[in-house]
Amino acid sequence: LFRSYENNQYTSARINTKNKKDFAYGKIEARIKVPHGGGTWPAFWMLGYGSWPTCGEIDIVECVGNSPYMASHAVHTRQKNGLKGNNWNNKQTLSNLQDEWHVFGVEWLETYLLGCDMLRFYVDDVYSGTITSSNNSTFEDWPFTADRPEFIIINMALGGTMGGTINDDIFNDPQNNPVIMYVDWVRVYQKKM
Repeated sequence: LFRSYENNQYTSARINTKNKKDFAYGKIEARIKVPHGGGTWPAFWMLGYGSWPTCGEIDIVECVGNSPYMASHAVHTRQKNGLKGNNWNNKQTLSNLQDEWHVFGVEWLETYLLGCDMLRFYVDDVYSGTITSSNNSTFEDWPFTADRPEFIIINMALGGTMGGTINDDIFNDPQNNPVIMYVDWVRVYQKKM
């Protein structure tokens, strides 16, 4: 039995820390269990304030039900973003990605390597990818600075550009109904100044 919500057959949801708590630098991680099923698009990510993509976006993890073993990390800036098709991204293959607990994280490090900032991504404490600023980075290609903190977002989307075609059968599967993204905890570690 399908019911519509505001003339839509499906809805997506998010929670975030916008205007409540934001962060610059540190280790940000969450323990998450993503659902299975075509069309699901759970994500744990960070976004800066202002207009996208200039504000900067750090995708700690995005999973896609139509690619059931793929966990993706990505970074979007004004110069390099998904609309231009040139953003940095890294994909990991996990045979047990869906319906099992995993810890997804990023270390956002200041002047870590030869004076450059760095974003280092992890899945279950196993290193999975790095992107680094350059010594001559501008705000347009590296907006991730101390004076531009980002807030945390956790969302469960259905469909969309990355989620793709929704398989209606996922809502009839007794082991997956309702379709839920579980979040055990979110943690942020920062150095004391």
